[in-house]
Amino acid sequence: MIGNKEYRIEVAGHAFRRAQQRGVSRRAIYWTIEYGKPVRAVGGAVRRTLTRDSVRHMIESGFSPADVSKCLGTVIMTKDTDAGEILAITVRPTEKNGRMRGGKHKPRHGNSL
Repeated sequence: MIGNKEYRIEVAGHAFRRAQQRGVSRRAIYWTIEYGKPVRAVGGAVRRTLTRDSVRHMIESGFSPADVSKCLGTVIMTKDTDAGEILAITVRPTEKNGRMRGGKHKPRHGNSL
């Protein structure tokens, strides 16, 4: 339930695969859709982010702090359908863009001399 309205949440195949690749749990997806901060995006989509305020509200409502803190920062791109459901289009583990693997100046292949 979002606000006072009852919605059915669907996760697209693409979003499910991306969530698995990026290490985002189903729990994080559903909690972000339900409790995350919505911001309008391009093409009628909505970007929902589980912010610190969202997490604080969830903990005050009785959620486990350990479980909720694992989901902090999760970003879900959603689209509202005509059938009254929310479709998760894609999933990101954080608000940041791009890959965050390794240092900026590390050699990619072999030794650099």
